[in-house]
Amino acid sequence: ETYQDWKSIPGLSLAGESVSFFPHMSDEWNDLSKQKIKELNEDNEQSSSSKAIVYCLEENDAFCIDQSHNDAFLTSEMA
Repeated sequence: ETYQDWKSIPGLSLAGESVSFFPHMSDEWNDLSKQKIKELNEDNEQSSSSKAIVYCLEENDAFCIDQSHNDAFLTSEMA
């Protein structure tokens, strides 16, 4: 199972086409998350897509999407 297998699923684009999430983020995942972000951007360059936006969510974070106001935010940014 790869990203390409799921790429056409509409629900995965809820926050935008080039937006991804790295849940359960902690210090132990820093190197892996940097590697995956780099790979996403390389894939996007090859397909002429925009630069990837990756939100790394820690255990107490949530990403909220308010479609009525065309707004989205990470709850840790509010603190």
